[in-house]
Formats: sequence, structure tokens, C-alpha cells
Amino acid sequence: MPASIHRLATSLVLFFAIASAREATAVLLAYEGFNYAVGQRLPTMAGGTGWGAAWTGDDAFVDQPPTLSYPTALPSTGDALLSTGGDAGRLFSAPLSNAGSDLWISFQELSTVAGSGATVYLPPGGLYVQKTPLGEIDMNGWTAGYSAVGKVDFFLLQITQFNPPASTISFNLWLDPGPVLGPPNAFYTQASASPDLLQQFFYRSDSGQALDEIRVGTTLSDVFVPESGTLLLLGSGLAGLAALGRRQRV
Repeated sequence: MPASIHRLATSLVLFFAIASAREATAVLLAYEGFNYAVGQRLPTMAGGTGWGAAWTGDDAFVDQPPTLSYPTALPSTGDALLSTGGDAGRLFSAPLSNAGSDLWISFQELSTVAGSGATVYLPPGGLYVQKTPLGEIDMNGWTAGYSAVGKVDFFLLQITQFNPPASTISFNLWLDPGPVLGPPNAFYTQASASPDLLQQFFYRSDSGQALDEIRVGTTLSDVFVPESGTLLLLGSGLAGLAALGRRQRV
């Protein structure tokens, strides 16, 4: 196994070993299921939990059924947010930090027409996930997969921080995960002297995009329906991959 693959496997084992140790208590920090009247417009949407104010942005966003759903996502409620193009943002009730526990974030998107894209920002830390008009999905420039018109995509994000040897934040993205969570489809790390802070959920989209089921929590189970032991299986599989790499280098 090439040294780069070995380093990747070893790093991922470390990420998830530390992440699982930091997730003792489930805490759902924010939820938006778009439980509004059909046709209701964005600036009057103030429901959900964990938010500091109503949505702000373009009047072109409206509540529209049906709700979006995905097999491994938690049950959906309400309708969805349909865009005819523009920006939407909503502040959390307080900035969310990954200092004491990981942050887990999930949301669902649907492209109803071809050639339409969207971007989710989580400022001020600079994390973004985008879907290009050609259907490519990436996280901060790292390709995670592809979408298709009429297909609901389930985005699952993890933000974790660990120390030592140095304060490092890792960002992991799973796209349309199955019940057993394997390695992320895209990930990156960055050095940081302080925890990552999320102040708002910001959405920019072309016409024909639908957004739904935004969840933020401190554990995987806050945002996902995993098969029992999925993280343990993940850690075991990656540990085996790392061991194989060591044997092949001897």
C-alpha cells in the first residue's frame, strides 16, 4: 500500500477514535423542517428550534410540499424550501462551538431541474458544500460525488477538534450514506488555535433547488439513523487497512 494511503487510513482511525470519545451525550442544537403554510415566503419563516431569529433573504424562497426524505435520515416533517434563485440565511440562537464535543450537521437537497446548483455556507469558519450546475458535489473544493435531477441527496457533516500534538480541526462529509457509515466521501483538516464557531446557516441557490431537514447536534444519532455499532465497524475497518499498509511496507 502506498505511504499516502497508509497515512490517510491512520489519520481517519485517529479522527473517529477521538470523535467517538467526545460524544457522550446527544444534544440536538438546531432543527428546521419547514413546517409552514404552503406558499409561505422566507422572511416570515421563524419556526424550528435552536434559531435566534427568522430567516432572512430573498422573497423568492417558498414553502412547498412534499417534504424531502432519505432512508438513513431521521424522520422528515413539514414541507421543503423551494428556491427560484437567491440567498437565504438564519442565525443560530448562539454560536455553535466544537470545543467540548463534535458538531454533526445534516441537510437534504433536491434538484428539480437540470443545470441548477446550490451552496451551503456555515460562517464564519469558511466551511462550504456546493452542488455545481453539472451535478458535482464538493466540500471546500474536495469532490464528494455527483447528484442527479429528481434525486434527494442527504448530506452528513462532522466537525471535530483534537489535541495533541497540535490543535487541528477536521471536516468530514458523507454523501448519501448507507446504514453503516464508512469513510467520508470528502474530508480535510486545518490547523487552528481555537475551536470552530458556526454562527449561521447560509444557503445560496439557483432556481429549481429544494432544501429540507436541517439538523445540528453533538452526536451522530442527532442527525442520522446508523446501524448499531457503525462507528465501531468503521474504526475496525480502517485499523485493518492501516495494518495492511504496514505489512506491505516491511
